[in-house]
Order: sequence, then C-alpha cells, then structure tokens
Amino acid sequence: PLLAVVVGLEGDRMWLQIALRDVGPQTVWRLQLEIGDQTLTALTDSRGIARFTLPADAALTSARLFCEEVLEGEE
Repeated sequence: PLLAVVVGLEGDRMWLQIALRDVGPQTVWRLQLEIGDQTLTALTDSRGIARFTLPADAALTSARLFCEEVLEGEE
C-alpha cells in the first residue's frame, strides 16, 4: 500500500491526515495512532483517507501508526 501523511494546524489544534491506498479493489483500513500515552482510532473513508484531530496536549515528538485492513462486515 501507498501511505501519505500530512500534518496541519487549524486554529490552535493540530491535525494529522493519512491517505492509505492499495492497488486493486477499494480497501477500508483501521488506523490506530499512538502519541505518548494516548491512542486514537479511525477508519479510512471511500477515498482511503482518515483524519485525526490531535489532543491539545499532544506532542508529536514520537508517534506510532498501526494499519489493519478491515474485512467486509467488520466495520
């Protein structure tokens, strides 16, 4: 899969947008983002994009991203 990450700022809140695409049929992905001791989860939309609004106290000095394909019916 192809992975693209964009970080932005909206007001005083940071956001992280992730695009995850695979060759072939449309795939839905479950993304789990770990920032410090906080964990955020999202599903990709029909374009393969998920967006996280980060907590105000989030520090992006260290982050881990886990991606898992969601099988039909598991959503």
